[in-house]
Amino acid sequence: MKKIVSWTIFFATTLALVLSSSDEKDYGLDPANNSGCKTAPEDDGHKSSGHHGISIVSLNIEMVKTPLVLVVWVLLAVGVKVIYHTVEKFAKFCPESCVLIIFGLIAGLILKAIAGNDNMLISFDSNTFFLYLLPPIVLDAGWCMPPRHFFDNIGLILSFAIFGTLINSFGIGLGLHYLIQGGAINVTNFDHESGAVDGVADHTIDLPGCLLFGSLIAAVDPVAVLAVFDSVHVNEVLHIVVEGESLLNDAVSVVLYRIMTVVVGTEGGLESKEYGVGFIAFLVISGGGTLIGLVYAIITSLFTRVLTHVRVVEPLVVFFFAYLSYITAELFHWSGILAIIFCGFGMKRYVEENISRKSHTTIKYFMKMLAVISESVIFMFLGLAMVTAKFDINWAFIGWSIILCLVIRSLVVVVFVAISNRFRIQKIAKVDQFIMVYGGLRGAISFSLAFILTDDLPWKNLVITTTYAVIIFTVFIQGITIGPLVKLLHVRTHEKKKPTLNEEIIEHIMAHVMWGFEEVVGKHGENYYRQWFDHIDNTYLMRWFTNKKTRQVCKTW
Repeated sequence: MKKIVSWTIFFATTLALVLSSSDEKDYGLDPANNSGCKTAPEDDGHKSSGHHGISIVSLNIEMVKTPLVLVVWVLLAVGVKVIYHTVEKFAKFCPESCVLIIFGLIAGLILKAIAGNDNMLISFDSNTFFLYLLPPIVLDAGWCMPPRHFFDNIGLILSFAIFGTLINSFGIGLGLHYLIQGGAINVTNFDHESGAVDGVADHTIDLPGCLLFGSLIAAVDPVAVLAVFDSVHVNEVLHIVVEGESLLNDAVSVVLYRIMTVVVGTEGGLESKEYGVGFIAFLVISGGGTLIGLVYAIITSLFTRVLTHVRVVEPLVVFFFAYLSYITAELFHWSGILAIIFCGFGMKRYVEENISRKSHTTIKYFMKMLAVISESVIFMFLGLAMVTAKFDINWAFIGWSIILCLVIRSLVVVVFVAISNRFRIQKIAKVDQFIMVYGGLRGAISFSLAFILTDDLPWKNLVITTTYAVIIFTVFIQGITIGPLVKLLHVRTHEKKKPTLNEEIIEHIMAHVMWGFEEVVGKHGENYYRQWFDHIDNTYLMRWFTNKKTRQVCKTW
């Protein structure tokens, strides 16, 4: 009871701070007065003397409003997380992401009731999401992702990320278009002010519009996947495949989105050669982002080699170069997500050998803290966006969109896993395939892409509404039920822990034994190429990119 009372006081105080900055007239402030002094209110019955005097205490909300709201919003997110993990019974059946969305919705309703739509202080902004909130989450995922499991499953991951995203995108778009043409979905432009329905054909969502919606809703969201899968503790294969897909499908979804936005804005569609340009753009966006990430990882490794006498700046160098890789990729309209992922990969291997133990601990916990806070703020933003966004509800369009997302993803998973199992020693079971289908969550990336559509599109609000509905369905319905389903279907789970010395020794021995078998039979498989890379890495790369004093010969991929 004491905890509930104390946290109630905490939330009341923080909300009061937010609301206090929403209206300056209560404090007699003049926005043009930068001195922070209080101005006297005008009185119709008396003339102002022009002298306001010196105020002993004054408030200048305008100057501190932005950092104040930011700090309070982060404190609210921290408070929600603390309460969520304190109430253990509630945490067992409801994912943390759902609680954060609900709290964001409640906070938005309170701000709207008091301040109104025009003075919400804080709202969902795609630039804030892509430039500040998303990079820490992706960097943490890239830094902590086990390289061996990732590259052991790279074929299936790339199949889902590239071909799976393409099939999902065109399948959802074409499916919705033909459902509209067949009369299963009645999409008309609804005028909210007059309450009338405009049935003009030009105002309905056409084929390019459906394909555009398919391109932004097809990609699995890394933020939602990481939040749910980390709480469920699924086995490593499931986790690495779905997480890897969600991180690498960024290039495909961005290219498709850009192509479809051009198609929507071009009368008569695109010429055939422009689709070839789109394919080249995909290769450049994905390859360029990956290359930039690796280049910055090398630069950081070389830079940290000479920091042996200035250890205090090591964490700063790591974070700034990682973020710079993301910014540089976005500067060229390449994949910033791929850039920061592979930058994290390279830094984990080589930079970690150069920095001190204290710097490693600082980087580890500060990176996790940034990722957790950014993730919490993103979900709260999604709840807040429900209050500020303009919705155009079409239940048939929403329902069929959810059905198509589930059906097409099921087909993609079944087909690609069946092909992959023919070449795998450890097969992926049917229950694991079901969790792969069920774990295809959508999130803030889809909503951000829908949010930045131009206002001249008559069906923009319909796309935003449907995108939000799909996100709510996947995060709430699938996110809440995936835990019980994992237990009901007896899906193999795995707790993250550092391997023991015996486990590392056995893993090395088995890798060498399997490499020896491949040499005997004359077949070059994954063990052969892993041993080849280990030789190159320990002979050359470690010598070039790590400090001789701190270099260790340790296991790689």
